[in-house]
Amino acid sequence: MGATDGKDIYARIKARLDKHNNPTMMHRWRFNLRTGATTEQYLDDEITEFPVVSNDYVGRPYRYSYNVLYQPGEWLFRGLKRFDLHTGAVQRYEYGPGRYGSEPQVARRLGARGEDDGYVTVFVTDMNQDRSECLVLDARDISRGPLATIVLPERIPVGTHACWVEGDRIHGEHRDPAAWA
Repeated sequence: MGATDGKDIYARIKARLDKHNNPTMMHRWRFNLRTGATTEQYLDDEITEFPVVSNDYVGRPYRYSYNVLYQPGEWLFRGLKRFDLHTGAVQRYEYGPGRYGSEPQVARRLGARGEDDGYVTVFVTDMNQDRSECLVLDARDISRGPLATIVLPERIPVGTHACWVEGDRIHGEHRDPAAWA
C-alpha cells in the first residue's frame, strides 16, 4: 500500500464519521401495543445526536430533549441544542472555536417541580487552552450560557461519555414525577 492509499483510507474513515455526510436527525417512533401499528415522525431537520432527557422521565412521556451539535467535517460536539417536543421551539448553546463537548446530562434541581427544573452538565475540552471544564447550564434556558464553569485538574478526551445519577436515587429516596402535580 502506497502513502497516498493510506491517506485515502483515513479520509474515507473521517468522511464516514462526519455526521453531515451521514446525517442523524430527531425523529419519533410510536408503538401501539394493542394494534401493533407503528408510526414514524421526523421532528427536526438539524443534525444532532446523543439525546438525553431528565432521569425522572426516561421511559415516560417527556417534553425536552438535550442533544449534541456536530462540528461539520469532524466527529466533534460543538454545542448543545434543547428541543421542545411539544412546540418545536429550540434553544442552543455553542462552546466556541476550538472547544468541544461531551455527552450532556440532566441533573434534577433539589426540590424540582418539573421536567426541566434542573441543570444540564457537560464536559468541554478547550483545545486553545489545553484544559477541560465542566459546564453547568440552566436546563430551562441553555442559551444563557453556563451558570458555573469548573476547570478540571486535567484535560480529558474530547467526546467523553458521561452519566448522571442523583444522590437520592443512590440512597433510595427518589420521588416519582407524578407526585409533582
